[in-house]
Amino acid sequence: MNRKMLDILVCTLLIGTALSTVSANTTTDSISFNTTLLFGGRETQNFDEGSVYETYEGQHIEIEVTARWNPPDPERPICLWVDQETLPEGATVSPDPSEGYGETSCVLSWTPAVGQAGTYNITFYIGEDCYEPIGSHVITIIVHPAPTPGLRFSQVDFVFDEINVPDSSWGRLEVDVETFTEYQGLEQGYLNAYSDAGWVVQNLLVTPVDGVDSITTYFDLGVSEGTGVSTLSLYLEFTPEPVLEFYDGPRVSYPADTFYYNAEGFGPLISYVPPPMPTTIAFDPAGETSFFIKPMGLDENVQCADNQCAPMSIANSLQYLENRYGINVPHQHKKGLKGDNTLVGKLDSAMNRGVTARWDGDGVNLKHILEGKFKYLKDNGLANKLTHKHQGYGFGSIPAGDFTSSGITSKDESANGKVTFDWICEEVKKCEDVEIGIAWPGGGGHFVRVIGCEKVKGVPRLWIAHDATQTYKNATGAVRGDDEGLEVVPATITDDDQDGVPDITYTSGGKTMSGEIVAAISESPRLPTWRYHFFFDECPGGWLEVYGTHNCDRLYPPLFSGYIKSCHTYTGYIPSKLGDYTINDLMFDFYWDYYCNNVDHIKLVYPKWNPLLNQWWLYPIKDTFNEYMGEGVTFPLLGDPYGELRETYVVVNLAEFLENPQPPQDMYEITDGYCEDLPGYLIGTTPIVFNPFAAPDENPFSTTPVNGVLFHDSEITAEPQEEVPCYPDVEITSGFQIGTVTATVTNENCSDITDVDWTISVDGSFVFMGGETNGVISSLPTGGHTTIQSNFIIGFGSATITVTVDDCEPVTANAFLLGPFIFVS
Repeated sequence: MNRKMLDILVCTLLIGTALSTVSANTTTDSISFNTTLLFGGRETQNFDEGSVYETYEGQHIEIEVTARWNPPDPERPICLWVDQETLPEGATVSPDPSEGYGETSCVLSWTPAVGQAGTYNITFYIGEDCYEPIGSHVITIIVHPAPTPGLRFSQVDFVFDEINVPDSSWGRLEVDVETFTEYQGLEQGYLNAYSDAGWVVQNLLVTPVDGVDSITTYFDLGVSEGTGVSTLSLYLEFTPEPVLEFYDGPRVSYPADTFYYNAEGFGPLISYVPPPMPTTIAFDPAGETSFFIKPMGLDENVQCADNQCAPMSIANSLQYLENRYGINVPHQHKKGLKGDNTLVGKLDSAMNRGVTARWDGDGVNLKHILEGKFKYLKDNGLANKLTHKHQGYGFGSIPAGDFTSSGITSKDESANGKVTFDWICEEVKKCEDVEIGIAWPGGGGHFVRVIGCEKVKGVPRLWIAHDATQTYKNATGAVRGDDEGLEVVPATITDDDQDGVPDITYTSGGKTMSGEIVAAISESPRLPTWRYHFFFDECPGGWLEVYGTHNCDRLYPPLFSGYIKSCHTYTGYIPSKLGDYTINDLMFDFYWDYYCNNVDHIKLVYPKWNPLLNQWWLYPIKDTFNEYMGEGVTFPLLGDPYGELRETYVVVNLAEFLENPQPPQDMYEITDGYCEDLPGYLIGTTPIVFNPFAAPDENPFSTTPVNGVLFHDSEITAEPQEEVPCYPDVEITSGFQIGTVTATVTNENCSDITDVDWTISVDGSFVFMGGETNGVISSLPTGGHTTIQSNFIIGFGSATITVTVDDCEPVTANAFLLGPFIFVS
């Protein structure tokens, strides 16, 4: 690969330079100076009065300085010394002074420390007698800022089956999370980079995620195809919060190696690699910034054979479901191929993918993927263990509607036949597993697993995990790619062509590697679920962690860990075991936003005999309220009124509770952990043991001194809040509409509600009619839904639709108006 020096701008990278020994000579009428680079750095120029060398902070440099009489006079005394006032801190000259006859030498040695970047002019003198100069020579050392550790830059060579593009115009940055954040002294933040191609890395989130060692993004190198790149000149900043704008600054040079990319296997083969089209993302100052990323368990991202991305994505997903929820997948997940006994090999066979060797295989379409996945599940006794959903129809390989094969059905949840970012993100947040199919503009595509989603100042991103370097044979016939290429990429989601299909780009700042998401599939376990709904005035949200517990002890990792928003409902699944421990209870840890000053932990569970399994099963205690009572139950929050952190456990005797479901009063006095005024309740910390194999006529819970259910525990740092109202969910209808806009209002979690005020507003520069519509929903029972509709709308151009129901957070959508014709995205 031919290489050239490339100037780009970044402020935190890593480079190791190996530079050859060079010499610089200076001659006057009677003195000749010679400087020789012995180690490190490089000489950039020399002239009569001096020479110039360059190095980096932390890089050692040694320069030999020789002075001699001109013409030579071996009998004449000579002395060479350095002006100590010009010598940088930490630099040494040995010997100093240096004496001899005819000529003499000394060595300048220095390792610039971090923070010593700058230009240093070091003066050497010569004379017959020491410190009586008759000549001088200046050595200039330019010290560049140290490249930041933990960053690997590469130029991408594409090695697809049908097309090779060496020395492409695409760059790749891989961030070692632990090394980089430790050096920065900041556990989490946003990385930005500027180069000759502009703002090429834009608000790349770098954050610790269990099982994710590095985070990758792609960017525009700003060179023509076929131009080799060996170094990059970049300006970088790493900040706690994302930025709206980013400009050039002091640059640092970083080495660039070669990265081989050939990820494909969904649909036809790739036959064209488009060049990057640099685009600066428009971040919204008021836009949402949040993220949710699932941890990566063991063997959840494994090396792919040629065109094996689809079966490998499904295999990675099944391994995740086994790791997290205990789904018993009978085959080992490791590198494999059609015909062997590995998990991916079995899926290869079930999808009937054409294969001759690890470096020679065919791709599959969405129909093959779903049929193969369902066949594997049926053949291995897993048909009734998972629930399946999808959006989009791939390259048209499956029809619209639910898809059934091998007796298993995937429910079609497409939005007007298309995939949506919100659907993918909600599935991921429920800790379900999602894979997406990407169609590239040059033909062909790729299938990847989604492990997270985020928004950066309103800009949506999906975190994908895949193998970028599948097995291949290089030009010499050597097999490559079986031990490289695994990566996690936060990919930016746009809709550049305005066709309603989300576009995905592997970059954080442009259209490089841009394709359309034409399919998304989701797998989730058939397990008990937890549900959390949060609302509190003056507090927009906070961080929720949901733990399975065993005998009141938290089990790790948490079932959910992420930022949640007020007036939104969050759900997830409860596996039967975590590690070697049975989950017999739940713990919800909710940390309010810092200014809300509260922490609330709630445990909700109740036992019910399952005759099919012939054992006890745990369900959310909310279900027993609905089953036995028909209306909501509230309990006072028990805590320390003085604000000191304290745990309280409320043990409920279920039989007494059902006989007397309403506490007799609102305030209780707790003395020594016991409350006489609260019949059927005990305050204490004795562990409660759950025995799922107890007889159906026995209580599956036991504790001392009372048999009961651990209902509620809390840690409070402020006065308990009164019960707050519950609000319905709102979804604006997307797609093409004529004259009016509609929205669906669903009451999933609240008791029956009445007299709900609502407003639909349409805001834009040219909205001539129907700008605001108000109404009232007279009644909305639990589990019910209704549709609200705006007045007749006429306008032109872009607009924002806002639906507000009661006092809940408004829901918005973008729209384009053309007279009475409305397209809602």
